[in-house]
Amino acid sequence: MRNSDKTLSDKPGVVQGHSWYMNQNYTHRDAAFEEILHFVHDNGIGVDGANTMPGALPKYQAEIRKAQQNALNNKLWGIGTEASQIKEWADENSLTQEYLASVVDSYYGLWGAWKESNTNGMWGGYIGKARADMKTDDPMGYALMNNKFFHSYLTYNARIDASLNGNFSLKFDQSKPYTHHSRYLKDVTLLGTNDNSVTVNELDNNITGNAGVNTVIFSGKSSEYKITTNQNQTIVTDTISGRDGTNTLTDIEKLQFADDGMAGRQFGIFKVLEDNKTVEMDGEIRTQTLGHFEQLQANYPNIKTINIKDCGGSLDDEANLKLSLKVHQNDINIHLLDNAEIASGGVDFFLAGIKRTKGNLCTNCRTGQFRGARHAETGVYTV
Repeated sequence: MRNSDKTLSDKPGVVQGHSWYMNQNYTHRDAAFEEILHFVHDNGIGVDGANTMPGALPKYQAEIRKAQQNALNNKLWGIGTEASQIKEWADENSLTQEYLASVVDSYYGLWGAWKESNTNGMWGGYIGKARADMKTDDPMGYALMNNKFFHSYLTYNARIDASLNGNFSLKFDQSKPYTHHSRYLKDVTLLGTNDNSVTVNELDNNITGNAGVNTVIFSGKSSEYKITTNQNQTIVTDTISGRDGTNTLTDIEKLQFADDGMAGRQFGIFKVLEDNKTVEMDGEIRTQTLGHFEQLQANYPNIKTINIKDCGGSLDDEANLKLSLKVHQNDINIHLLDNAEIASGGVDFFLAGIKRTKGNLCTNCRTGQFRGARHAETGVYTV
């Protein structure tokens, strides 16, 4: 990295979810994008001219050089910058690197919440404050970002700081300064133990919960989404194109929709069915599963039956024992659905049911009369 650059240790990256990020405190600006980009530019893309290393994308660098020269000549970039600074960048052959950093910062929304200018980014030195501005104000810079090297969204999984206590929105909201930037995130993982929520955007998000009770918030009515569950993952697909996309949720307890039609029915691996008395279980028993079940009972106290779709075992034997005891003490029956699979700790949990059945549900008989046998008409086994 060039001697004139600050190192990352000079100004640490701002972590998503931390108060500096949520309030977009520019005293603690996220310099990571700029500094890492300089390294990638110098050693990956490559820079033409003196004092440089051969790069992998010389044609792309030629486009960057052309856009940088156009921006500097037409006062789209370098605005207000001292002539001595421009000369220093030119002498060390870093004009294109500094220009591209301004383009990238504005493209991913890092200057959208900056209050010192309504039109410019990068401390006022670049004409494009946000992505929409760049398209008209610096079309050559905007074209550099059109899937030639960079994605339209940020591809890393953002680990949301454990200090967050509330909502983290991936959807742009003018009242939330950080969403100028977070709107371009796709995948997030909540850290810590706080009961937090995440609002989705139009991308296909991957959202992972923390040890608390987490809620994912959607834009539309519950009837407008397709919801499937696979072990500890829930996949929610918006049937309306271009709105909420397809979201893969891991260790998320609750879903919230505009009509609240399904809000509060998903508790980890448990989903309360519409009769409010039956629960479908799909996934391994983990440390947090006990807490999820207690939350479920607090919201739905009349649960009578747990239908197991899949339970491959337990990752926390103590939590499994406490959960099984709670199920038994509350006189809850457990039923294995057709093609259901249980193993290891899943078998222990199944045995905790007051009545334990398997197969097609029998509605015209008392399963207790067929303990240890197969019902001739329905195929239900009572264990």
